[in-house]
Amino acid sequence: MQRPFVIHRQIAACEAFGPAQAILNGIHTGKLHCVSAAASLMAYQWVTLKMPLPELLIPFPTSFWEKQRLGFDPHLALALEVGKIFSVPTHSILQKTFDRERFLSQGQFHHRIQLSKSKTEILCDRRVLMTAFLFDDGLFRSVGKELKTCFPAQIDALAFATAEIQ
Repeated sequence: MQRPFVIHRQIAACEAFGPAQAILNGIHTGKLHCVSAAASLMAYQWVTLKMPLPELLIPFPTSFWEKQRLGFDPHLALALEVGKIFSVPTHSILQKTFDRERFLSQGQFHHRIQLSKSKTEILCDRRVLMTAFLFDDGLFRSVGKELKTCFPAQIDALAFATAEIQ
């Protein structure tokens, strides 16, 4: 089966067990200092694999309620920390919106990730790196398809952990 090419590289820094799981749990309980630990491990993995540095970092959007619960935007904080390490700008051009059509047709609460129309010109001909806490191929591919409409030179994805283990 041939899958359409959307994202050039998808990398996870570690697996979610042991210390990495403790960092994820800290982030989910609102401990901001855990974000910098995750960012440093992600940057270390990227550099160790000798990947070219991106020109722009894009964080995944966080829902309004999650920001209120934690007191900060964890995905934006992660992207800003990785951006400090790489000396690369971070732009929040994605937004999470309620998928009303899916709710009305299937009765499921679901969110859609879409581009903020005001800042799309900054993606053209640039190497873009999406950052996230958890590796999710389906989510990366759907966001990559959204970003592809703005003609970036290359789209990569970097996650902190592969999957949560309960």
